[in-house]
Amino acid sequence: METQSRQKYTEAMIKRLPKKNQKYYVLDSEVIGLRIYVQISGEKSFYLQRYLKEFKYSNKTKIGDFPEMSIRAARKIFVKKFIFFLKFLLNNNYHHYYL
Repeated sequence: METQSRQKYTEAMIKRLPKKNQKYYVLDSEVIGLRIYVQISGEKSFYLQRYLKEFKYSNKTKIGDFPEMSIRAARKIFVKKFIFFLKFLLNNNYHHYYL
């Protein structure tokens, strides 16, 4: 379970995220599961993170780099990918685990 606080990130806020001596991520409050990773180099990327507790399975999928992709676009892509994931669960009879 995530203990890190979530924020509604803006382009300006993401731009100001500092580089550190290790990779880290921040959590978006608008779309649960959207993470913004900051590399040691300072490069920033958007990721979709899913965890399936029943299977003890975690999956992280890169959806784009900042600033080439905006936070608004990342949120839209995340929602589309998540809907696809839910359809997969429903079509494969996994719905009793999640819905």
